[in-house]
Amino acid sequence: MSDTVAALRAEIKRKAPHPRCQGFPSELRSRIGRWALARHAHGTSWGRLAIQLGISRYSMRIWARQAEEQSTSEDKFLPVIIRPEPLATEPSEHIVLHTPSGYRVTGLELETLIPLLRGLE
Repeated sequence: MSDTVAALRAEIKRKAPHPRCQGFPSELRSRIGRWALARHAHGTSWGRLAIQLGISRYSMRIWARQAEEQSTSEDKFLPVIIRPEPLATEPSEHIVLHTPSGYRVTGLELETLIPLLRGLE
């Protein structure tokens, strides 16, 4: 039995829930889930992993799924910095508009462009 398995088994035994409690601490479930995902990726079956730790296959699979969801949700978000752009002092003379229907309009002022677009709809 590897050191990791022995350490996880010992912690499971220490933190085993009282029959009237809610279950194992979420931090322990996450650690077991991450460990199980890594071992499963190397070919170990869910049942074998559960036997190694002395827990049910069902719990092992649920904890691994939760750990997987947590890791993918953490990977989805990147930090974003929003900086205000300085306002142009003069309107641009080179407005170029591409419409979804394929029209391309260039060089018109905004006051002329808006009625034109309404007419194209």
